[in-house]
Amino acid sequence: MAKNKQEWNFHSKTKKRRTIPSNKETAYRKSLKEWVMFWRENPHRFAQDYLGIRLRWFQEMIIYEFDKNTNSVFIGTRGVGKSFLTAVFACCMAILYPNSNIVIVCATKSQAMELINTKIEKELCGMSVMLRKEIKEFKSPQEEKIVFFKNGSTILATNASANRRGKRATILIVDEAVQVEKLILEKVCIPFLNNTPQYSYRKNPKWSTYSEYENKTIYLTSAWLKAHYFYQDYFCKNIKDMINGKPSFVISVPVATSLREGFMSEARVEDLRETMDAVSFLMETEAVFFGENSNAFFKLDEIDKCRRITDAFYPPDSTQWVAEKDKKVKSWEIPRVKDEIRVLSADIALQAGKINDNSIYSLVRLIPNGKTWKKELVCMESYNGLQAEFQALRLKQLFYDFGCDRMIIDAHGVGMTVFNELTKEIYDNERGITYPAWTSYNRDGDCDFGELDDDGAIALMYAMKASLDSNHEMAIKLKSDFLSEKFLLPDNEINIKELLGKTIGLASLSGEEQAKLLLPFTQTTLLVGELVNLDYDVLNGKIKIKEKNTARKDRYSSVAYANYLCEQIIEEKRKSEKKVDEFIFFC
Repeated sequence: MAKNKQEWNFHSKTKKRRTIPSNKETAYRKSLKEWVMFWRENPHRFAQDYLGIRLRWFQEMIIYEFDKNTNSVFIGTRGVGKSFLTAVFACCMAILYPNSNIVIVCATKSQAMELINTKIEKELCGMSVMLRKEIKEFKSPQEEKIVFFKNGSTILATNASANRRGKRATILIVDEAVQVEKLILEKVCIPFLNNTPQYSYRKNPKWSTYSEYENKTIYLTSAWLKAHYFYQDYFCKNIKDMINGKPSFVISVPVATSLREGFMSEARVEDLRETMDAVSFLMETEAVFFGENSNAFFKLDEIDKCRRITDAFYPPDSTQWVAEKDKKVKSWEIPRVKDEIRVLSADIALQAGKINDNSIYSLVRLIPNGKTWKKELVCMESYNGLQAEFQALRLKQLFYDFGCDRMIIDAHGVGMTVFNELTKEIYDNERGITYPAWTSYNRDGDCDFGELDDDGAIALMYAMKASLDSNHEMAIKLKSDFLSEKFLLPDNEINIKELLGKTIGLASLSGEEQAKLLLPFTQTTLLVGELVNLDYDVLNGKIKIKEKNTARKDRYSSVAYANYLCEQIIEEKRKSEKKVDEFIFFC
């Protein structure tokens, strides 16, 4: 058996495809050993040449890798044919290696019976005359189903339970592995492989040195929660082994493959998207393990329904700003609606490095919506290790480019360093302008927006010094706004790619241009991933949001600050309107 995987090329144009003579049986008998050796190296060819089962390109690749590796993990979307591929591979191995014991373990009895009854006995045998000739009989002892082959091989489908101990297998296939209990899998099923396969051909001295066929384990499943044991113990472990050159193979096949190959229609996918919650769709259709845990404060389905914004804000670079500075209407501007207020929020970090937090700047529109208000996150920027003076400059650029009215900044710890820089005039060398000094309006109580303090600085900053009470308030309010869909976020990249493809021909743009257009939406996806990985504690009746393991909460903090400031502004408006109403009443 070949050891060098790189020698194989599925679509090689230099190798002619071997043709089978019309008199198949005669040809096979004369060159049986040669054909068997070839097919053992290329089981996907065996499925097509001998069994007459047509395979798609990705199915060929998967079957080939199943054969070449001792541990394989196949994460597949709905409708991609995991069970079909399982049945094809099992039949190929059973025929090519006499006296093989292939065991397919399913979570339930019905699943086990269905795999053989439907996939092998009905579907595959209906497709392949040669397969029917190789099979001796089907039997159903107790709660199992067995395929007996004429060469002594068997395929056993059984459910995963403690009373299945003692079985022997040369190949173990675990179907819908995430549904199988860890204890049963590790203490009952995997020990099936604790035997060395005995192949009759090795008794012949001529073939005694032929490479042994290693016992194999294949896990097929839909994606599930990252908190599940299978994610870390099998999915991630096998990825690491594969990267390190060990005989492991991991593949994830999303719905895009099913669409491309015609296994599912776009209408069916959209129907699934509408009828399934966001988490289930991500796992079962996109074949992605989901990071939400049972203690997550923010839930994906709550957040995902708020991802509806398609018109993001794209801040100009200095070259663009200079070119358009004298224009009455700038290309980057988003028209302001009546009584709209715009907010800039900043969560500050200074230390560089992958393990350290980023500085996150968020731009939010606060828009009247009848008697209430809605908030729209339209831009988010992330910086790592940027010095305080450069952060202050960038914040002032964003503030005036977006036409902000107020700003909130983390004024605790390193945030004070940037805060102090913002209280100074800053000259922008690239744009050739000077930005005025700012100050906070909540140091000595509330001040009216735009009022100048004694030093001539504009009082537009809210200095945020978070406490247990304010952190609780921010967490509760942001969750409430997600639930009521009052805090809207940029749409997901898939929808935006489709939209931009129709409107501006996204695919025709350069990679850099595409990345820029997708950045606000990508940043939001990172925000969502961060939110659903946040844990929480309850201290003295107050919610305390906390990171899980190495997760971050800098994007959450920036958005929570923005929402907090928006609520402060709304409260100010309500108080102002109440005073006006009282004045009119007394008049």
